[in-house]
Amino acid sequence: MDDVFKWETSEETITIFPDFLRRTVAFSNPKISDYQIIKRNQDIFLWILGAEESYEAAESALTQLFLKKGVSTELHKIKQPYAASNGKKKRVINFD
Repeated sequence: MDDVFKWETSEETITIFPDFLRRTVAFSNPKISDYQIIKRNQDIFLWILGAEESYEAAESALTQLFLKKGVSTELHKIKQPYAASNGKKKRVINFD
């Protein structure tokens, strides 16, 4: 439950589970080798290992998922994945 993405609105709490995020990115383009999705405050940070069209496909797919769920967020491209101090790399990270 740690990396569940949540947004609070005046009417409800919008929740997106990591599996939905992973599937959305993984199925957006077959050329994606690796990826990472990070939520910090209200913003999303996305790292993709693959061609530029891979990033664009993942960004578009995530944007559609967020719109469908009623989430208003900014998506930012990052150049390298976040590495935890223990060396473990996670694909979905929530810093809230």
